[in-house]
Amino acid sequence: MSSDPPALPVTPEEWEAKFAQEADGLLFGREPSELLRLALPFWTQAHGERRGRALELGCGEGRDAVLLEQAGFQVTAIDAAPTALARARRAAGTASSICFRRADIRTVPLGRGWQLITAHNSLQFLGSQAPARLRNVQRATAAGGFNCVSVFTRESEQLAHVSGLWRLDHNELRFLYQGWRLLFYSEDLLWRENLGCHLSFARIIAQKPGALHE
Repeated sequence: MSSDPPALPVTPEEWEAKFAQEADGLLFGREPSELLRLALPFWTQAHGERRGRALELGCGEGRDAVLLEQAGFQVTAIDAAPTALARARRAAGTASSICFRRADIRTVPLGRGWQLITAHNSLQFLGSQAPARLRNVQRATAAGGFNCVSVFTRESEQLAHVSGLWRLDHNELRFLYQGWRLLFYSEDLLWRENLGCHLSFARIIAQKPGALHE
């Protein structure tokens, strides 16, 4: 296996260029992320048929936003790449009520009272701003609400020389959710077809203490 670092986009401009290169297809495919598919049964177990407002930070081409709407959530999905958002709107269809917003997830105001917030492989590109943004995500989550977060870990040695990344130590993401109900946690080495290499991720599904209110 080559020791060269993967050609990984980091900034919003680099991500837009990466999406634009995939003129004939989708960069991440159509299947929703495994993390969100794992989260929805936990949600039903905790809250039954109740839903609420869901926020996705770094929605890309919309695969998770579409699943959230199909599951009954009122969805706001944010990304900085216009090419990705155009594909996300097409994937959602004209009958969709998903609110797709072009904004930088580093600085966009999050508000409060979200029943579910997902940030699947997006916070890791915020570098030194990521810890504060994760705290913002936690504050923006309603009591009883869920966070679904996936980020790089330091086991991805080939990323050591890629600047601008947030990579976590073993169990660090779990530690950052102390006081929350831990529903799922894993640290895995996963193959990334679009980069042609394995990368290591920490993934968490956690529930904020308190009773859910819509």
